[in-house]
Amino acid sequence: MKNEGKTVVVSIVILVLFFVSFVLFMNDLINYSMITISLTILCMIGLFINIFTKKDAHSNYVRKLKQILKTYDSDIVYSDEEYIITEKDVFFVKEIDDLIKASNELESPIIYFGEETSSNFIVKSDDVLLVYILKENEDVTDYEHYILKHIENTTGSKKVVLNNITEETIIKLGEKFYKITPMKNQFGMVYY
Repeated sequence: MKNEGKTVVVSIVILVLFFVSFVLFMNDLINYSMITISLTILCMIGLFINIFTKKDAHSNYVRKLKQILKTYDSDIVYSDEEYIITEKDVFFVKEIDDLIKASNELESPIIYFGEETSSNFIVKSDDVLLVYILKENEDVTDYEHYILKHIENTTGSKKVVLNNITEETIIKLGEKFYKITPMKNQFGMVYY
């Protein structure tokens, strides 16, 4: 719906510019009419590009993937195989820019491998794995399912510990200490 609104607005702008060009030309203001004709032609080219560009999910996915691979080619290492997770903590990032920042800070390359309808970008450190998944649609991909299983398996024991905490306490997970304070929301659910 948004795209249709833009198309209508640009069409109206083209008609107005064409009318203004015609009026200027008839009043012997040739230089000004050439400027408005040029603007009209540019708007028409933009409108045609907008109308004839594919906007389905697959085309958008391929366009965004090509843009990422072209922009960050020097930071990306291409892999033919899925990355086997050995790290304790796995985190998803929402944008590729967050992964680029992490890659620069950790001085670690971005590992890329593609699936049929998704592309996986990974940055790893000693015990943390950061993952960005570019997907064609909102379905859970095979690798995303694998990651979620890994997270569930590694944090299952942590969830049991957290669910049994009723007051502020300090716990040790791995080699790090965490201060945990349970809080209840308006529905009585406990958050940490």
